[in-house]
Amino acid sequence: MRSSTRCCPILSPTAGRSTGATWSPGRCCCPRIGRSWRCTCCRICSTSGTGPGYFHRSVAALVDGDGPAGEGLALLLARLLAERGPWHARDAGTTLLLRAVARGSLPAVECGRQLGLVLRRTEVKLGRVLESLEDCARQGAHREIWQLVAGMLPVLLPGTDERAHAGHTQVLGFAVRAAGWAKASGPIPAVAEVAARTGSSGFVRTARRLHELLTR
Repeated sequence: MRSSTRCCPILSPTAGRSTGATWSPGRCCCPRIGRSWRCTCCRICSTSGTGPGYFHRSVAALVDGDGPAGEGLALLLARLLAERGPWHARDAGTTLLLRAVARGSLPAVECGRQLGLVLRRTEVKLGRVLESLEDCARQGAHREIWQLVAGMLPVLLPGTDERAHAGHTQVLGFAVRAAGWAKASGPIPAVAEVAARTGSSGFVRTARRLHELLTR
């Protein structure tokens, strides 16, 4: 569905190119609370030819903005956590996630959901993502990282018609640790469903460990 609201200038095919126009936070007319999927055009910065670190700086400006964070910012943070490449500053996702935590503006559950979608749809190295999340937790963001993981699991875990792989077991193992750090409680239906399955695979056993930890 088309939006009648004019979005970020970088959405234009000519922005930052032949016109010489550049994007800046003040030129984004989408309010931070109402950021739509269309406004995630900001991630085009990662391949726009503006140079390494530009995407990071653009997302940093959104993190530092006023008002509640939205779905678009959650996606951008998830992409920074997941992706590595010449257009992404080293540890950019970790840095900005911790900055959002410090400002009290991290949409943790939604960020987790978006990260789960990124992991499902792209060939991201899961180990690097979990290392970044653990680094954030070790720097004090225990509660927020657990909330992020709790938002990620329902999206990422395989359904009954899907085959589990080693990465799913790895994620559940990290979730066990994150739940312990945050002293989390309360069942997650997607985890409970896996825990109730028959069998003794590492995937099912780890789901049972997490479910028992959350419900004891």
